[in-house]
Parts: sequence; structure tokens; C-alpha cells
Amino acid sequence: MNAIYATDSGLSAVATQTPIMNLFRKWKKLREEEGPVYNSGLTGKDEKTKALNASLHKCESTIMVAPCQIPLGFVAKIIVWTGYGIHALPDVYKNPDFWADTRRLNGGAA
Repeated sequence: MNAIYATDSGLSAVATQTPIMNLFRKWKKLREEEGPVYNSGLTGKDEKTKALNASLHKCESTIMVAPCQIPLGFVAKIIVWTGYGIHALPDVYKNPDFWADTRRLNGGAA
């Protein structure tokens, strides 16, 4: 597991080199590509947006099933699941693994 330590510019680069954080950066890039595609007037039914949506969903699904190694990974999962707060978090019945990660990360207190 990578160590986390703060610097003037935020978390260390070492701390963010986990599978979830690597996927999160990929997801952010895909999201950045998504905006202009939809702003161009495409409806999501064309091949370009279908391919982009498939890539996004695959990346999101992979992030959500990956175990968190650091708390930052859990924060990334929250951002991905909610689309930066647009959608609600799942309850424990819809995604028990997500909440199991919460309990594990905080020593079982949740």
C-alpha cells in the first residue's frame, strides 16, 4: 500500500498511484471528452457517443468493484458514482460492497 503524506501541492504523487486513482484519472479524461460531444448536438445514439458511453460505463464499473487502498480511493468512488454530486449515493441494499469499503476504511465504525 502506498503511503500518504501531504505537501504544499496536496497529496504526494506516490499516494495517488493506486488502481482506483489511475482509473479515476482515466474516467476524468473521458468525462472531459463527453462534454464537447454532447454540446455538439449529438444525442447519444450515434456511434461516437455510444463508444464514449461504453468506455465511461466500463471505467465506472471497474472503479466501483475495486477495493480501496487509501481513503482517497473512496472519495474517487463517491465522485464517480454521483457524477460530481449529480446523482445520489447507493444505499447498502443496492451496493453493499461500496458500504463495506466504508466500514473497512474507518475500522468498522460505519
